Amino acid sequence: MPPRRTGEVGAGADAVPGLSRLVAWYPLRERLHGRLTCALSVAGDRSRALPVRRGGCRRSVDAFGLEPGRDLRRLRDVIIADRMTAPPLVSRFRPGTPDTPCRAPRRRPADHPDPLSTPSRRSRVTSTQRPWAVFDIDGVVADVTHRVVHLTASPPDWETFFALAGSDTPLPQGLALVEEVLATHEVAWLTGRPERIRAMTTDWLSAQGLPTGHLHMRPDGDDRPASVLKSAWLVELARIRPIAVVVEDDDAVVSALLAADWPVRQAAWAAPAAPLHTAQERWGRT
Repeated sequence: MPPRRTGEVGAGADAVPGLSRLVAWYPLRERLHGRLTCALSVAGDRSRALPVRRGGCRRSVDAFGLEPGRDLRRLRDVIIADRMTAPPLVSRFRPGTPDTPCRAPRRRPADHPDPLSTPSRRSRVTSTQRPWAVFDIDGVVADVTHRVVHLTASPPDWETFFALAGSDTPLPQGLALVEEVLATHEVAWLTGRPERIRAMTTDWLSAQGLPTGHLHMRPDGDDRPASVLKSAWLVELARIRPIAVVVEDDDAVVSALLAADWPVRQAAWAAPAAPLHTAQERWGRT
């Protein structure tokens, strides 16, 4: 029997592609950003290492108001000083021998269920913070019907579709609902729009008088269906504070979130568009 391997993913260039995918899937995991930063720096790509680290910190601050943790602060100092020789984030796992017994995993006692395991339990967690009110953008506060025509072409004209996002007409019902919850909730945006149009999206939200602090956008290259992407985001948000409501327009996303017991309210005030649904669920593009 071969010896057990260590828990390290890797430290150099070979680890960069896998860690990049993990960071795209879990953009709010500080430790993953740290490991990718380490791998890039050890591989000699310092020009990308610091931007990755800064991007992870910016997402944490923008999404949750959290400052970077001790590991990332130390990592920044090491890279700037050009003293990176090995990842400072050391795995908790150690190599063993075939005769080394495996320690049984620790389990939560049956009479102490995980308080964050379901939305109903999350809602009972006492918190001094206001709960989340989570909104989609397209079809909830922004009318995208004027640009959906670009998705009916073969192949779809994605660049034009996204380039016109800044000229979307606001949906009064969506704006009124956001205004209604602002006094008692913290508003977060979960949109399948790609990260590369963040500035355009932020400007549009600001022009409508909407908050822009907690804006989660699809990482470039992440083609997961919208229902999968948003479910993962909600799990991350729920670790910070309870989720009171999720406002979404797409039928498939609504069904998936309801099946997972999230508190969903469907926005039915925008005309449904079949090409947009296909873009969200089949192509994973918005």
